[in-house]
Amino acid sequence: MSSYRKHIFSFEDAKDLDSYAQELTKVNGIQWMGWAAISIFQVCRNLFLKYQEIIILCGSGNNGGDGYALAYFLQTEGQNVRIFYTDSPRTQESLYYYNLLKITKVSLAELVDLKNYLTNFEKSFLIIDCLYGIGARLPLPNAIAKILIELNSWKRNKTKEICHFLSIDAITGREAWMEWISNLDKKENMPFFPADTLIEIGSSKWENFGFPDENKITIPIGFPRKEFIEDKRTKLVIQELEILPKDHILKILRKPKISHKYKAGSCLFVGAEKGMEGAILLSLSSFHGIGGGISKVNSLSKEIWNHKEAMNPSYMVDTDPVHFWQDSFFKKASGLVWGPGTLVPALENNEALEEWKQIRNFPEKYFILDAGRIPSFNLIDKNPDLSFHPNCILTAHFGEFNRLTNCGNLNWEDRISSGLQFSKKLNAYILLKESYSLLFSPSGEFYIWNEPNEKLATMGTGDLLTGILALYLSRKFSMLDSVHFALNTINLCKQMDVRSPTSWEILEFLKKV
Repeated sequence: MSSYRKHIFSFEDAKDLDSYAQELTKVNGIQWMGWAAISIFQVCRNLFLKYQEIIILCGSGNNGGDGYALAYFLQTEGQNVRIFYTDSPRTQESLYYYNLLKITKVSLAELVDLKNYLTNFEKSFLIIDCLYGIGARLPLPNAIAKILIELNSWKRNKTKEICHFLSIDAITGREAWMEWISNLDKKENMPFFPADTLIEIGSSKWENFGFPDENKITIPIGFPRKEFIEDKRTKLVIQELEILPKDHILKILRKPKISHKYKAGSCLFVGAEKGMEGAILLSLSSFHGIGGGISKVNSLSKEIWNHKEAMNPSYMVDTDPVHFWQDSFFKKASGLVWGPGTLVPALENNEALEEWKQIRNFPEKYFILDAGRIPSFNLIDKNPDLSFHPNCILTAHFGEFNRLTNCGNLNWEDRISSGLQFSKKLNAYILLKESYSLLFSPSGEFYIWNEPNEKLATMGTGDLLTGILALYLSRKFSMLDSVHFALNTINLCKQMDVRSPTSWEILEFLKKV
């Protein structure tokens, strides 16, 4: 399945990859910068030709150097180019291209002059952000923050036909931008470059996660990425889980001709408090609806019998259950889904703690902890020895993830840092379920599912995903493959004609695909 996973680099690893490329190939940074500029020029040429003038904002580092190099090729190919810079170049590479611009007589001015220049500007133009790249850190100088706020304000009154904003490798003021995209109530006057398009040089970077894919272009320039990874130079292993062909998913789901119910998939489901019986029935029904063989439900509510419309006569249901490890069916099943339709225990008491600790005694079985059976930060803090095993996964939506990690900040970097920390601490996988989902492994890797699907923005779809994931795990696929397959399977509902389907309608559709 590795062919459907794309390696993504952190800013830090991307910076090291740049140095590694020079070290391995003996090609200097000036040449690599030139290749990057030529590649951007060729890929974006049609965009550049739409506008009467191109304005490039350059910092003093190598991101500014990318801007100087691009300006040189644009100028020599007949485009009108103007540079506004923060300070004199401080790297050998950027100084080289800065001096070339003097030779070709490109207009060079200080960044503080930008506002006056734009005030009376009547042409259409493209403005390129090369101020702060992947090596930059906050805080931004006040003067630059002020200019970025002014650009945001100025842009609101313009159309894309008049102006277009493009960032190279990273958005200047990225932290403010991340805060902006994370809040539905969009604040004005925030200090970030308002990019319409983002160009990534050499490799995809996870810190740019959240920028719309349709407006993001990754341009390879020959960096030896494979060698860099195989040489174990990466500090953080990150991969993007990609869309699988529909036929591939259907082939995996197909039951073998010579099979039996346990081989087709077996699972014990535990949960369903009073008033939330539907959640576990959705998980159970999705498990069987796409191919599961045998299951049992241990319901915490006797009212589950009132849901006859969702109760197949073949379902095994126990409304007076014992602890899962004492259940005779669990001893034969491949694993356990624990939590759909449950709230956080009013008191995470010794009995609840004992149930969590029992998971370690069954490393050969898979466990999916969901909803109220995802332990809280407070419980973990009080019981530092609490841990599971790598066949265990916690499937948390954003609120549950916050309860688990105590990470209230909407910043993506904080979420990722917390997810990696708690995955390692608990020795279990964590799946953060959102429009963009993140999978954290206890060995320190994380994976991105970057396929927003508005049809899944309805109650119960998390329960569907839990049942689908249980099917793949029960068929002995690895945790990573199972999550990848499950996300692809539920994503098939994108093909539905219904604009806003219910979870039950999604399940009925998936059963017929």
